Formats: sequence, structure tokens, C-alpha cells
Amino acid sequence: MNIEIKSRSLNNYLTYKLDKLEEIYTQEELLTIKELVIDNDENLDITVLKYFENLESLELRNLNIDEQTLNIILSLKKLKDLKFQLCQISNPNKLKELNLRGLHLDCSEIDEYTFIYDMTNLNELTLTGVSNLEIDKLNNLI
Repeated sequence: MNIEIKSRSLNNYLTYKLDKLEEIYTQEELLTIKELVIDNDENLDITVLKYFENLESLELRNLNIDEQTLNIILSLKKLKDLKFQLCQISNPNKLKELNLRGLHLDCSEIDEYTFIYDMTNLNELTLTGVSNLEIDKLNNLI
């Protein structure tokens, strides 16, 4: 099955990672991708994430993370490291359903951070530009 991805930035990343020239991919090729960086552009269709079943590390930049996107992220069962950079996350409480080693929130718009206190499997937590977080409760993660 051939998969066409319309996002220019994602195609640039994938052609580099897969060392190929054409921008049409097989499902087998996408299953080899373990790390992915997605930056927003006008042609981005975030549902393509479903083809990256073996993804272990995901970085999302400049995106509005809505309920649909969160559900797709939750379906990535091998995901261990997740980074949001300059993202708006509509329902961050869903993130605690993930069994992550690392979570990185870099100046992302999140209304409340209580979900972090329940993420006891985290080995690495990076918070940049974060407000309204009760630091003393993070001791429960240690």
C-alpha cells in the first residue's frame, strides 16, 4: 500500500530519514521510522501519524493539539518520548494515559498541569515557559 503525504515539512523529514527522492511511501517504510518531528504547515494532515505504529519519539511543533490528535497520539503504543513545542493542547489530561519515559513541554499553551502528577513512569520531564504548576507535587514523581 502506497501512502502519499502532502505536508512539505514532513516529506522533507521522511525523504531524509528514509534516504529516498520520491515522496510516496510504503507502509513498511513508515513502520521503520522510530523518531518523528512534525512542524505545522498548510498541508499537514495529522492523521498520517496512524501509519507510524513503531514510533518511539515524537516531537510536535506549532500545532493545535485537539481531541482527534490526542487520540491518534494515544494509539501509538510504542511511544516513549513526547515533546510539544509551541503547541496548544486542548485536553492535556489525556496525556497521562500514555506510558512515557520522557515528556517535554516547551512554551506550550496548557491551562492546567495536574495530569503530570499522575505520570509516575516519567524518567525525564522538561518544562519551559510553564506557569501555574505546583512544583512541590512533582516530588511524587521521584
